[in-house]
Amino acid sequence: MKLPNVLLCIAIGMRISSPTAIASAQVAPSDPNQYMQLAANADSLTATDMKPWHLRAKYQQTDPDGTTKSPGVIEIWWAGPENYKVSYSRKEFTQTEYRVGDKMFLTGEEAWPPVLERNVLGLLVEPLAGIQSPVELSFTEKEISLRGQKLECYTGTSAAEPHKVSTVQAYCFKIPDPTLRLMIDTQGSITSFNKFADLQSHHLATHINKELSKTRAIDVLVEQVDSSLAAEASTLAPPADARLLPAAAPSLGGGWVSPVLPPKVLHHVEPDFHPDSWDHPFDVVVTITLLVNTSGAPADLNAIGGPLELQREALQAVGKYRFKPAMYLGKPIEVEICVDVRF
Repeated sequence: MKLPNVLLCIAIGMRISSPTAIASAQVAPSDPNQYMQLAANADSLTATDMKPWHLRAKYQQTDPDGTTKSPGVIEIWWAGPENYKVSYSRKEFTQTEYRVGDKMFLTGEEAWPPVLERNVLGLLVEPLAGIQSPVELSFTEKEISLRGQKLECYTGTSAAEPHKVSTVQAYCFKIPDPTLRLMIDTQGSITSFNKFADLQSHHLATHINKELSKTRAIDVLVEQVDSSLAAEASTLAPPADARLLPAAAPSLGGGWVSPVLPPKVLHHVEPDFHPDSWDHPFDVVVTITLLVNTSGAPADLNAIGGPLELQREALQAVGKYRFKPAMYLGKPIEVEICVDVRF
């Protein structure tokens, strides 16, 4: 049994400004690691060669009972890793984050952006952020047929611990084109990237669907994208009533890290698990969402991924965890997080 990791889970009519076809690479690198690095750069909107850009997208979540809820809008203005603005707007959560040099400002909610918003942000801007370091993962290639498509998929394993698989089980492409088409993770969820637009020779999926389970999903639809608005200083300047955070947070393009200090596991309990009753050739992940209150206790636990046979054991174990609570401006706050339990 492996020590679980706390994750920062850490994805709508369309108006695309001057869309152009995505140019495929003429020759794909034969080495899987080199190909994945090429794809990570091609699918990133915060790569070093990016000039100012702006996008607006709608997103929503489908719940287990089939109802659609939490419709929202995300808008991003980007002029560099230390000069950008990110705005979230939905009934349950509204916040705008400004980065100006080494300073960070906020308006709206003081809480950490919820899991839904963090998913959407990552899927739009850096879907391959998890494989930026080639020394940590080693990739192997496999061809699959899924949903009528023949795709080449790359599975990453830890170079230091080859028996482990990454949280994402496979990244799938139509080689030689390095545009990400599908992600399949160890929890069984499938994320599909569709209807691509070119943004300064980088790939932007304008329709994204992340299936968390057979009845739960996140849908993202880009309404507008262009390469002009982020250059206007007045657009990126924080208003007079914006709150200056006491210390600068890591810049956009370095992982999209929130200014909130996340909770830390102080005490964990291993699930009541009997390996003889479970036959699976790889590590298996069960993901639990929960609230960590200001006392560091977990609440409102839900299993959002992983084999049904293991979810009860994972929920019971995580319910006994204790955390150092998240901190904002020196005070403990309640936040929503994900915990990955690996079997």
